[in-house]
Amino acid sequence: VWKSAIGMFADKPLFGFGLNTFAQAFPAYAFPRSSGIGFYGFAPETAGGDYFQIAAETGIVGLILLAWLYAALMRARPAEGAGVKESGAFAAPSCALQSLLVYAWFESALFEPFVMVLAAVLAGLGAVSARCGDPVKISWKRRRTAFVLAAAGLAAILSVALCDVFAEFYFRKAAEASEHAPFSRSVKRGLSAAITLNPMKAEYRARLGIHDINLYLNTNNPAFLEKGRKSLEAAMSRDLLNGLYRRHAAQAYSLAGFRGTDLDSLNRSLALYNEALRLYPFNPFIRLEYADLLARLDKNTDAERVLKQAIRLEPNLAPGFFRLAKLYAKTNRRDEAVTNLAMAVNIKTR
Repeated sequence: VWKSAIGMFADKPLFGFGLNTFAQAFPAYAFPRSSGIGFYGFAPETAGGDYFQIAAETGIVGLILLAWLYAALMRARPAEGAGVKESGAFAAPSCALQSLLVYAWFESALFEPFVMVLAAVLAGLGAVSARCGDPVKISWKRRRTAFVLAAAGLAAILSVALCDVFAEFYFRKAAEASEHAPFSRSVKRGLSAAITLNPMKAEYRARLGIHDINLYLNTNNPAFLEKGRKSLEAAMSRDLLNGLYRRHAAQAYSLAGFRGTDLDSLNRSLALYNEALRLYPFNPFIRLEYADLLARLDKNTDAERVLKQAIRLEPNLAPGFFRLAKLYAKTNRRDEAVTNLAMAVNIKTR
């Protein structure tokens, strides 16, 4: 994983991919596992070490800021005239912070909320201890202003946190409802409520888009297809690194294109599949769907190439061999069709 993080840093060395984007950017740098289905299915949330993750997400700028923080911590000293107790009160949080920075080489812990709170408390204790020999007098007016600002900031943080909690609640309720009644109104109501409470969460809009597309497939009502496309476009604009959103949007444009022989929609679908593969180059299932679209457009040579790529990624991919067999049968290559169909059956019956 850390080698993948170094590869991400090498591609975007200055500013990185952005904070909290490692999991979304990782599929383009995935590596194969030794055995089993899903050779490239390993999807870590972190880089396994904070310094590698900071390098991948924030680049040189983030590393410089981290180095500055570490240098400031190492140069910090107790106030002049501080006694043994005061010096000890300063040394304890300082050593604790340094131990956290050393631990960050081996685990991605600095971005955990409880670790960030602990680090803030330790830094505050160290700062207070450093000023213990030089008390600061603050007027009541300034204290009141600081209290009001702190209270307003806390209220804003709590309100955002509550909205996020309730949005996740409605999202989970919608997911549970979809398992029992996938086309019920409660699914759409739950997803819509989640989006209202947290409009910036791309996942909520993507799920709503997928739900609308499924409604279209069930009812054949084109209004649902258009709503699904719009929701997926909104999700893509909020998460630029998620190839799966582009995959689902490509499916929607493909459906729209074949419904009305809309060449613009079909071209948009092809472009989205290419974007999805650029972001998730090791996902064989996106390649299967892309090959299906190419085959329907009679681009048989391209479809064959994409299917073979999918099989190279997943040697036990029965649907890949089955699609190749259909493609060879379509192009009157009987022997190759029989061979690939036998491969698909053999994998299925193992």
